[in-house]
Amino acid sequence: MILVEGTITYSLHASYRMTERDITMMDCENVLWAGKVKHPEWKNGTWRYNIVTGRLEVVIEFASENEIVIVTAMKTG
Repeated sequence: MILVEGTITYSLHASYRMTERDITMMDCENVLWAGKVKHPEWKNGTWRYNIVTGRLEVVIEFASENEIVIVTAMKTG
């Protein structure tokens, strides 16, 4: 499982937006553990997945079998 044995990286865009929106890395990781996956979307040559909780939404893509890239994060509701 990537969340246990893999790597989570953050795009430059995600880092910027997280700072701007006061979202921490721990917030994002909690979304990965507890969120629900919305429909995948083909964007910029890769599949992206929106994962949501009642408080946050994180967009990810898989860089490899062992690496998730957080593309952006935003607050919901």
